[in-house]
Amino acid sequence: MSLALLTLQLAQQWNSARASPIPTILAESTTPTCDTLSHCRTLSSIIYSCVATIVACTWVSIHPNIPSPDASDLWIFLTKVGHMILALIAPELLLVWAMRQWFVAGRLARKYKDHGWTRTHGFFALMGGFMLYDGQRPVHTLSPTSLEDLFRDGQIDFPTITQKEIQDRSKSDAFSKGVVVMQTVWFMVQCSVRVFHGPRPAELELMTFAFTWLSIATYIFWWAKPLNVRFPIPVQRKLPTTPAARAEEEVKWDLTSPAVGRGPGGSGATFLLFRPFFRMGVGDDIHSGAKKVPAFYAGTLRETEKHALAYRIVFIATVFGAFHCIAFSYQFPTYLEQTLWRISCIVTTVAPLLMTAAMMYVEPDWLLEVIMMIVCTGYTLARLMLLGISFSSLRALPAQAYQTVYWTQYLPHI
Repeated sequence: MSLALLTLQLAQQWNSARASPIPTILAESTTPTCDTLSHCRTLSSIIYSCVATIVACTWVSIHPNIPSPDASDLWIFLTKVGHMILALIAPELLLVWAMRQWFVAGRLARKYKDHGWTRTHGFFALMGGFMLYDGQRPVHTLSPTSLEDLFRDGQIDFPTITQKEIQDRSKSDAFSKGVVVMQTVWFMVQCSVRVFHGPRPAELELMTFAFTWLSIATYIFWWAKPLNVRFPIPVQRKLPTTPAARAEEEVKWDLTSPAVGRGPGGSGATFLLFRPFFRMGVGDDIHSGAKKVPAFYAGTLRETEKHALAYRIVFIATVFGAFHCIAFSYQFPTYLEQTLWRISCIVTTVAPLLMTAAMMYVEPDWLLEVIMMIVCTGYTLARLMLLGISFSSLRALPAQAYQTVYWTQYLPHI
């Protein structure tokens, strides 16, 4: 695209100083103020750049836990698509998940520093990277707690895998990351110029602009986490156990493996819709004998870590909601759309504060469920409203929204 625009511009300057008539098909795709192809853009290009940026940022930023050894490639793909859909609706909760794992992984790295552990090792343990084996039989995934207990009891040797060996199992693609970084930088540069200097961006671009900041923050917190690891590392038990000992261990596992995080205990339709969002933000439970950690498992936070997490996520999520407030004074196609946009901006800004306060200070689980259901309902509706209005407002964009930031067209992008 950049090469084509550059060629057209040079051709115009070479032939004459007079602007050539714009073909009818191009004139219909732009506003009357666009008298030169290199100084205007089409509606389709606005939509394409926003959708491409959101999809690319989200797909690359998600670092899932290790799936079950029996999971098919299709199931793994659909699971990541599901994570992506959740992240599109509530990107703040994806960031919470990443930050929870970041805190616990750092603590594990400090705890096992004498064993050569780094934050990458901590992430690897949290994502289900170690599986207890009894001979050739897989017993269960080793959580950080069970790993410590078995090592202390002398039942296993401490895993000696190096950081490079873990990274070798990671399927991180430098090329795809480079393309995403290139597209993100281009979009953020041209959108920043529009926000602070003009011409004004479309509402869809504002939403995408806010989204990219959260994606970047998520990616930073998961920077050391291995990506798309398929199978865990076997950790052999020193002495094979008898069937009676195995049954005794399963009972012990049930008694000594507490739930991780505060999962919703509601039943029926209460949390049927919002349960995935709750799990992403609060954490999953580890079930006895499981061959993998749950999708949103992030370990157990200490009280000091919970407070540190709350301060960070409240600030980031509030800024995310405030980004949409830039369009508070924009002219929308209808007064109703303008009013709904303003209300939704306020809800998305305040909801993270309410959810964080509820998770930290509300003790009865039933009350927490009620509060979270109400807040999540309002937040989800507000997010969907912002998304819908971002697209509906494209039908009547002001003329200046079609004008390009000329020099940004020469930055590499897709």
